[in-house]
Amino acid sequence: MFKRLSGTTTSLWKPKNLHSIEYLKYLHGVLFKNKVVTDGNRDIVVEALRLLAEVLVWGDQNEPGIFDFFLEKQMHQHFHNIMNQKCHISVHVQLLQTLNIIFENMRNESALYFLLSNNNVNCVIQYDFDFSNEDVMAYFISFLKTLSLKLNAKTVHFFFNEASGEFPLLTVSLKQFYNDEPMVRTAIRTITLSIYRIDDESVQHFIYKQLSEFLPNLMQFIVDKIVRMDTFIRSAQNETSNQDRLASMIDEQIGFLNYFADIFNSNCLKLSELLLDCFVTMILEPLFLLPLMLPYESGAILLCRASCFFFLTNILLCIDDANVIQSTLQPLLFGNENEVRREYRVDDKGQFKMSVREIVPIPTKLLFYRRLNETITLDYDHQSEFFALLFLNAIYQKLSHSMPNLLEAAQIPHSGKCPTMNPELQAIFISFLRRLSKPVRHLIRPISMFLFTVITRRAVIGLTPDTEWEQEIVTTTEETMKSLIKFLEPEIFMRDDFLDLFEEEYYRIERMDLKMDNVAIDPVLLLPPICIKNNAQNLSKDLPYDAEDDVRIRLQLYFILRKFHLDLTGQQETKLPLIPKIQNIVEVSDCIDLSNSDLLMCSIKQKNGKTEVNSPSKALVTDQFNFILAETHLNKFGYGVVTNVGKLENVKIESADRNSINVVINDPRTRFTFNDKPIFEGTLVFADNIRAFSAKQRLTTARKNAREFKIKLIYEVFGIKEYKLNSPVNVVTIPINGRAPGSVFRIGMHPSASSPNTTTTGLNFATTFSSLPSNTGSKDTIGSDNDSKTKSGYVYPIKDL
Repeated sequence: MFKRLSGTTTSLWKPKNLHSIEYLKYLHGVLFKNKVVTDGNRDIVVEALRLLAEVLVWGDQNEPGIFDFFLEKQMHQHFHNIMNQKCHISVHVQLLQTLNIIFENMRNESALYFLLSNNNVNCVIQYDFDFSNEDVMAYFISFLKTLSLKLNAKTVHFFFNEASGEFPLLTVSLKQFYNDEPMVRTAIRTITLSIYRIDDESVQHFIYKQLSEFLPNLMQFIVDKIVRMDTFIRSAQNETSNQDRLASMIDEQIGFLNYFADIFNSNCLKLSELLLDCFVTMILEPLFLLPLMLPYESGAILLCRASCFFFLTNILLCIDDANVIQSTLQPLLFGNENEVRREYRVDDKGQFKMSVREIVPIPTKLLFYRRLNETITLDYDHQSEFFALLFLNAIYQKLSHSMPNLLEAAQIPHSGKCPTMNPELQAIFISFLRRLSKPVRHLIRPISMFLFTVITRRAVIGLTPDTEWEQEIVTTTEETMKSLIKFLEPEIFMRDDFLDLFEEEYYRIERMDLKMDNVAIDPVLLLPPICIKNNAQNLSKDLPYDAEDDVRIRLQLYFILRKFHLDLTGQQETKLPLIPKIQNIVEVSDCIDLSNSDLLMCSIKQKNGKTEVNSPSKALVTDQFNFILAETHLNKFGYGVVTNVGKLENVKIESADRNSINVVINDPRTRFTFNDKPIFEGTLVFADNIRAFSAKQRLTTARKNAREFKIKLIYEVFGIKEYKLNSPVNVVTIPINGRAPGSVFRIGMHPSASSPNTTTTGLNFATTFSSLPSNTGSKDTIGSDNDSKTKSGYVYPIKDL
């Protein structure tokens, strides 16, 4: 059971069983014989401390006698003895880790009370550890956090000495509140919040006294951070390094707001009143409200409007306290310039000094709406514009349920029963819509327009039905859409890629969704929008660089307004997306009749240049809208199994060599997404150059016809009656040589009908086929003089075998 411990420092017998009283006795002997920690025995001491925590935790849950021995021998004195020595950092780290493990896992109340008694823990808390070492700081803060979780009305007096007015757990924690390490700051906030929630009158009195000194200093610290952040927002370019730097500033400020919200929710009335007074007088009024309510320029420190709206928005999103919300919105919605008179100025020493402006005899009223109008409709400051709209949306989101009376008093419709709307807001909304009819430099970012439609929809729903303002919004929206169409119409003729841009931006807007919690703290939106080349991915947040970007942005704006208009008028979308109205569709693995179709046989070469192994030849087939590859069915003569389908208008064809062509088919629905991959990408290899040339020619012609058909649909969407196309568009398919393609039969694919390497897709496509020129039967053809002749067609229904 026992074995002798080797080494010169001890001659103790070491038990084999770790979880036993004998092992604890052994550890006691080790620590007793190594009271003085040196470089020679520090490893033994560290290991003994580590094992001591394990034995005590096991004994607490399984063997009470183990802790009885710990109490009998006063083993906790070893901790104080080691702590008070100037020993190696590793020893102090292990000591803190051991204490943390013991307190975190101790379940026996009697044992816990003993460890907390006689000021044992307070001595550790107050000890001056070397906090320059990251490990020491990390384990010390973790130890404090563990202790804070043990706090309640019974245990608090082990930490708090009312007679001497000492509460080391609180005072030491507050000293680390400004630590540079974010994880430390987060832990300290958790610790202090646990202390604030203790329901004890004497403790609350001590906390109030401490925070009466701490909170003003904290507010001054935050003021300095806010001004620095505002300066950075005004001057920094929107690039990755600046975005990361601003993101860290935002995280810090949001952390403060969340901390304040937790204090307000702690049900400590006196503490909440103290915090409210400090926050409103030192931060809210002089920094966030004053710049929006001054009718003139002054020498005071004024944040830019983007910063003001950013902070006001996040106050509403983070804090639920009614007094804070009232203090934030009442001066803006109802007050005058005398409502906010506190301001900061820079003194001779470069410090921020607060002063109070004199009362104006005849104050200007409703200055907030004037600033809001300037921000949204006149100044063309994109950051301020977006966060001003976001602030309005936050007002709706916060007050609709919690404080509806405040909305009603401000004439902001919300319930569906409001007969009127604030005339200042009415004018702002109408002016914002009309901005789109102005020159390019006044262009609105799509993300701002999307947010505007959300807010306006809330306002319209909040009004009683069929008000004059609702009709004015509908009329203005229609006029704005017409101005966008007027700009886009010439682009249809001038740009070969207009169809691609149209569909890509339509699906992008369909996916657009703003999450308030995310966009409210997005550093990209708080910095000036960029204008760079090849930035289509983030174009909804940025400015156009070239003509293509300009078209993309205006298409986005059109689709946003179109959805908004349909929603206002109660209509359903019937023209988008641009999908031909054909009943029958063909999918991968469908079995189709190829007996009357003209085919071009080919093999598929992978993107890496290797030909597909054990893959049978495939038949290239096209109908009016679709590119189709099919393999010959092994059990049904004249039939094929569809392996690949794609829309002809999205096909890109290039000659690879004399006998092959490269084909890429993209999907506009997945453009600008993480899974943006082609539906099909490969090289079609034919028997000779004549077949390759014929295939390229036919695909090019079919692609052109399909695109012209969809351009016609775009004209219908835009409501343009007269349009010009290079050649007539055939709406139905006409076979060459009077021979229509075979019917499509949807049957289960035979396991051997398609090779395992075949590329498949789950997209649905139309099933009317334009046959390629052929003789008779299903055989390989090389082309015909009838390739360019007019085609006719016939629609065949899908039949189930």
